[in-house]
Amino acid sequence: MNRQQREELLDSINLLENSRDEYLHTYAGVSVHDRTVRSVQLRKALENVKRPFAQLCEKMKTNDWLYLPFDLPEPARVRDSELTYFGFPPKTLSQLIMLIAASIKKQNVTVLSICTRNLAVYEMMFGFWNAPQKDNLDERVAAITEAEEKTCALFDKASEEFERILKMTDLVKAQMVSVTESEQSAKAKSAEATEKVAEIQALTEQLDAQKRSLEELRESLALKMNDADDKDRQFAEKLNLLRI
Repeated sequence: MNRQQREELLDSINLLENSRDEYLHTYAGVSVHDRTVRSVQLRKALENVKRPFAQLCEKMKTNDWLYLPFDLPEPARVRDSELTYFGFPPKTLSQLIMLIAASIKKQNVTVLSICTRNLAVYEMMFGFWNAPQKDNLDERVAAITEAEEKTCALFDKASEEFERILKMTDLVKAQMVSVTESEQSAKAKSAEATEKVAEIQALTEQLDAQKRSLEELRESLALKMNDADDKDRQFAEKLNLLRI
């Protein structure tokens, strides 16, 4: 059952409650002696529908509605031969509840009893009187939290490495400037200085390459953290929806 189907079912539940309250209000002041056999039978039928209807309302307040089918399975369906002027037999749980409401309004004890029986069959098929089904919401929250913590730790480590490379780059560049000045002031050692400069330039290029790699890693980690935040927010919204 999806959220839209649940809303439709809640509307039909509200219709049934209104029909029941309207009937009880209408006959509240009627004495026992003035009641007809039909009204007494209808009151008994209303008593019979009370338990399965209460069970259904209770399931709609918990996450169990997610596991319930909206379409009636074959054993819980009302047959054409069991209906008179009510039209086509219901094929969904919402239609079954609406038919119960209509039978109360029209005081049709036969149809009310048949629909009550089929509602009870539906509830027995899907374990309404068993323990509620457990979900793994807590496990999913823990998994997302753990993944987020690992991503943050990796991002912090990459940031530290990036800062270290920056310091090394600055140090190497300072050494290169010093060597260049020494080369200009000591032409006798120009060959050695040129070789040193070449080595430093090679090291600088290597460090620059590592710097660019770390920049890309940092950007990738930032994207993953944003994605983790989006998933966490989406999960929180789903969690709120599941608790409705």
